[in-house]
Amino acid sequence: KEESEESIVDINNGRIPRNWKERLSLYFDWEEKSKIGRFVLILTSPLLLLEHLTIHWFEEGKYLRWLYVLHPTFIALFLFFLFDAWTWEIVITGHGFGLWITWIIPLAVVISCLVFFTTKNNKTPSYNGIYVVLGAVISAMWIDAIANELVSCLQTLGHLFKISDAIMGLTVMAWGNSLSDLITDLLVAKRGFPAMVTSAMYSSPITHVLVGMGLSFIIQTSQTGTIYLGTHGTNAALTNTLWLNIMFLIVGLILSLIIVPLSSFRFTRLLGVVLCLIYFASVLFSVLDLVGVVPITVPLWKL
Repeated sequence: KEESEESIVDINNGRIPRNWKERLSLYFDWEEKSKIGRFVLILTSPLLLLEHLTIHWFEEGKYLRWLYVLHPTFIALFLFFLFDAWTWEIVITGHGFGLWITWIIPLAVVISCLVFFTTKNNKTPSYNGIYVVLGAVISAMWIDAIANELVSCLQTLGHLFKISDAIMGLTVMAWGNSLSDLITDLLVAKRGFPAMVTSAMYSSPITHVLVGMGLSFIIQTSQTGTIYLGTHGTNAALTNTLWLNIMFLIVGLILSLIIVPLSSFRFTRLLGVVLCLIYFASVLFSVLDLVGVVPITVPLWKL
């Protein structure tokens, strides 16, 4: 049975039911989900609600005014929770002005009230772009927070099972540094933006290596002078394991540089499998070297 024109409104070229229950059902794709999907949705509803209260989801034809209204307040609470800033004080020129929370939360509530009075049930606000940008920033914070918690859990397991710090750094810490990027790349790729993912994959390491190392060296050298990295001894900074990882990285980059142009700039499944195998080989050789199963006695940094 078709819906009458009176029961729906046109919002950004999408048809939205006027009834709030039908609108909520459409927002979470309730009718399109199977029984298992509905069960999972109900089971994860507390986390899903928290996610939607802090991250703006903009999708054509889906609009819930009350989420717009609650966003400022819950984003402020999320930031206080994320940075553990409940007891942070405002100090300007030696004078205290109370806790940040006593100023920020009321301000966030006032902003929520302004959003309530400047929005309508059947039309997105003119400042929707601000919500989209803010949603991207908060999403990155969520991913980073979850990745940090996963790394902390894995580190705890490593200490419980007495896994060496070198192996933990090679695996857990490396995964932790890349986990947020990996999750983001997978989500963007599934949404049909391969060009964006490809650009991010190569630009992100460039930022980490060049900007990260550049700023670190500037700060450290300004405090202690020139940095000297040892190549031997128990406290050597330039180890054979690091050399192996750099060589495997160079091989992967050169392989991509050769194969991609020869494939008319198409990223094939075979290339993806080969790159993954190169990574697993680098981890395997590095771990075997660290545990002494296949010790590398050649001073690689002097080659």
